Amino acid sequence: MLKPERNEPCPCGSGKKYKRCCGSVPPLARAGANPRSIAQPTAIETSRLVGLLNDGRYAEAQSAARALIDRYPALGFAWKVLGIAQLVLGKNAVDSLQGAAALLPNDADVFANLGNALHNAGRLEEAIASCRRALVIDPKSVEALNNLGNALMNSGRAPEAVECYLQAIRLRPSYAAAFCNLGNAQRSLGQLAASLQSCRHALELDPRLIDAHGNLGNTLRDLGQLEEAVASYREALRLAPRHAGVLNNLGSVLRDLGRLDEAANSHWQALQANPSYADAYARLGQTLNDLGRPEDAVESFRRGLGLNPRDAEAQAAFAVTLRLLGRMADAESVCAKALELRPDLATAHAFAGDLAVDQGDFARAEQSYRRALALNPDLPEAWLGLRRFAQDDSQAWETTAHRLLEQPQPLRIRIDLHYALGEHCDAAGQYAPAFAHYREANQLSKLTGLRYDRAAASRQVDRITQSYDAACFAALSEGASDSRRPVFIVGMPRSGTTLAEQILASHPDVFGAGECPFWVRAESAFDTASKQQSVTPEVRAKIAADYLQLLGSRAGAAARVVDKTPSNTLALGLIHAILPNARIIHMQRDPIDTCLSIYAHNFAHAHPYAADLDDLVHQYREYQRLMAHWRRVLPAGTLLELPYEQLVAEQEAASRRMLEFIGLPWDPACLAFHTTARTILTHSKWQVRQPISAASVGRWRHYAAQIEPLLRLRAGTP
Repeated sequence: MLKPERNEPCPCGSGKKYKRCCGSVPPLARAGANPRSIAQPTAIETSRLVGLLNDGRYAEAQSAARALIDRYPALGFAWKVLGIAQLVLGKNAVDSLQGAAALLPNDADVFANLGNALHNAGRLEEAIASCRRALVIDPKSVEALNNLGNALMNSGRAPEAVECYLQAIRLRPSYAAAFCNLGNAQRSLGQLAASLQSCRHALELDPRLIDAHGNLGNTLRDLGQLEEAVASYREALRLAPRHAGVLNNLGSVLRDLGRLDEAANSHWQALQANPSYADAYARLGQTLNDLGRPEDAVESFRRGLGLNPRDAEAQAAFAVTLRLLGRMADAESVCAKALELRPDLATAHAFAGDLAVDQGDFARAEQSYRRALALNPDLPEAWLGLRRFAQDDSQAWETTAHRLLEQPQPLRIRIDLHYALGEHCDAAGQYAPAFAHYREANQLSKLTGLRYDRAAASRQVDRITQSYDAACFAALSEGASDSRRPVFIVGMPRSGTTLAEQILASHPDVFGAGECPFWVRAESAFDTASKQQSVTPEVRAKIAADYLQLLGSRAGAAARVVDKTPSNTLALGLIHAILPNARIIHMQRDPIDTCLSIYAHNFAHAHPYAADLDDLVHQYREYQRLMAHWRRVLPAGTLLELPYEQLVAEQEAASRRMLEFIGLPWDPACLAFHTTARTILTHSKWQVRQPISAASVGRWRHYAAQIEPLLRLRAGTP
């Protein structure tokens, strides 16, 4: 090909003049005006470089090439070897290969490798131009075709990439790397069967090709063959134990399988191998969310987004974590940021719908879900959110949910779909199919490895009941706060705690703070066997100050703040010791209705007993034993016990009773609780925004044939 003039555009496509790009001599080569006029290395010296490359001794090749360049600055071959060695060693090879290109303007291999180096540096358009230059020099350069395909793939031009890989394969049918990359491109286009075939053929040609094992794992995951994907990733790791990308992808498929501890460990290993791996931080954050560790997830997301703040998917996942922590304004802001970066990100639109539901803005929620489905018609999260808006076409929703279950889905999505189908069938009066879905959801939940330890639960209640009695409270009085601001609503999940909170929060002097994990954590921080020794007056004063500050940060100047955390039943002793003037409302509901409702909702991660009827019976009886103890030892006037059935049957009388108990006058706004605008994160967010109804009272009778273990909770049944 003809050499361009110095002031013409450089044919590599950089946009620079030729004299300032490939026509320039690299800095170390400027000593010689004409390469042909200076001394040349011996054949032994150049053959040694070739030998080092062929033997895979890349660090030595790099050093030897640099030594030759010091002696022969205009030796293009040495620059080429240096660049290749740097590429293999994972270093920036752009400068070296641009130097080689300036000295060897007709060497197709140089431009093919330069394209690879530019690709690694994120300079994709320049990489594409360099590979095309290589193909002008040598149209049969399979390496240039393969590298061009890779650059096109990462530029979002997968169909063009496929053509490059196919052309390379036609020229060299034994080119394993091209088959491997072809499989990756086919997967991105949804051609999963073809991708599977390409990856497997790559491994037939080269069983030690690590990327082929990794790409095969990715395709198997998309096909829903998760255990097979794990095996493929593990084979890649057998060949390269510290391959960060494979470790990260293995963690993701383990999360899909519900093997959360293993998943987190795999992401950690990916980060140990590559501490700057932003995506691994994001995926670890998602797994930590699933493990019930949102505070740790926040830190992981922050680190990842610090490395790559424009990762819209990570921003959307971070918003999920902030919502779990009750930081709704932050969740809204981060979700908006994700959509600013990627307006077409369907998962972010679906999550925006979830946030709108939390706030009771159902019109905006439906709009967000439908926008998500316009972008991705099979997005499970959007269909799950849309269920309550599909009343006019509920059969179409059910058909879609079943179709989604027939597709490969992560375990957590399959669980949520079965719960949603159970609720759908229950609303239609189809109780046998509904229970079948509830049972399947709970059986799948058990696959996550969560187990309820009955003996440990009983020992916990033993320790608490043995530690707190009237004498203990007398000994712990010093350092207590006299605040009457906190109001605690406790009980089993699904016992009406959210309804009671919503009624009280409708009063102008009350703020509903939702669920606060403060007290259960505080309780677990002490040795309950030696409570009087461990909870000193100074410690009690510090705990009270921290908690009241937490309430103040959320509630402003409200006279009463409701902490609706059902599991605070475990911490009522510590709560009373530190806040003796606080009032506690205990919501009670028919035991069988309560346990059935827990079983019909996705509580297993927070409450492992929720996935098994016999475990529910055990947990409920331990809860009854604990509440019986608090009735005996808490001073009169501290605890109000309110049946859920009474609240729905006599709403005004029961509401007046609660307000009188917490020292506030009656306000009629409490009767219109369902119109109160506030954020609610519990499973009851829909019900409490409807007028009060007794429809769920005695619901268990529809399922009497399926819930025999729960029937033992009838009074007097052993």
